[in-house]
Amino acid sequence: MNSENGVISMTIAVIGAGIAGVAAALDLQDAGHDVTVFDKSRGLGGRLATRRDAAISLDHGAPGVVAHDAAFAAALARAGGAVCPDYGFVGQPGMSSLVKGLADGIAVSNSVEIASVDPTRNGIVLTDQTGGEHGGFDRVVMAVPAPQARVLARDFPQADSALAAVVMAPVWSLLLAFDTAQHLTGATSPVFDAVVHNSGKPGRAETPDTWVAHATPEWTRAHLEDPRDKVLEALTSAFAGLSAAPLPTPIYHTVHRWRYARCERPLGAPFVEALGGRLVIGGDWALGSEAEDAWRSGKAMAQALLA
Repeated sequence: MNSENGVISMTIAVIGAGIAGVAAALDLQDAGHDVTVFDKSRGLGGRLATRRDAAISLDHGAPGVVAHDAAFAAALARAGGAVCPDYGFVGQPGMSSLVKGLADGIAVSNSVEIASVDPTRNGIVLTDQTGGEHGGFDRVVMAVPAPQARVLARDFPQADSALAAVVMAPVWSLLLAFDTAQHLTGATSPVFDAVVHNSGKPGRAETPDTWVAHATPEWTRAHLEDPRDKVLEALTSAFAGLSAAPLPTPIYHTVHRWRYARCERPLGAPFVEALGGRLVIGGDWALGSEAEDAWRSGKAMAQALLA
């Protein structure tokens, strides 16, 4: 800790650059603390994700963010979010842009996967997958899916017990792009939870015609470890069954497996504490399954460290 003008400044690490991690980092940095965010991905956003391939862009995670809280809605608007009647706020030009807008000014170390969290006499040391050490930090925020947090918190029994109660569901997502506009019948499918006309959302190019279809957790669990080509074939066939005309050959098609897509049984509290309150662990799964739950958890974790 450092003291300047009578104000004690802490060094704080945030693991995870999704909504929860960014919300916590913003409040902690605004309070005058030295904050570094670590994320294993190349970008920011977590499940507010955008896949880009040449001229094709698809939001393969959450299609939008619903905001009930006025402060959250204002933050999303400041981050460049546009209101979409079907999905709430959507990022411009992709969903990940929302988190990038929120995180403006925050120090983020991308492509760094934290493998362990260890308290030492010199603070809390984070070790990444390559063996590199970061810290020690005065405080740590862990804002990753509960099963991943449980691996990192394996040496903290109280936190592990609480995290073990959280249940998260997997989802296979199908990503498609076509040269021509496709039209669906409006029928439902037992395979899909949601079918999203990606290029129909605000701020998206009309061509190519892009779609994202999310399989149900039940279907995904039954095919979780299937080869990707088999999953792609099965989901494309299911999508073709929803088309009003024979499905043309897509110009782009792939699948993405979200192992921890949504929360089925939340923690029931904004976060879990460990190390006497020096480590806080949370995310959307703490309170529910929506991005706003992640925001609320992140802000609650920040307030706990500031108290």
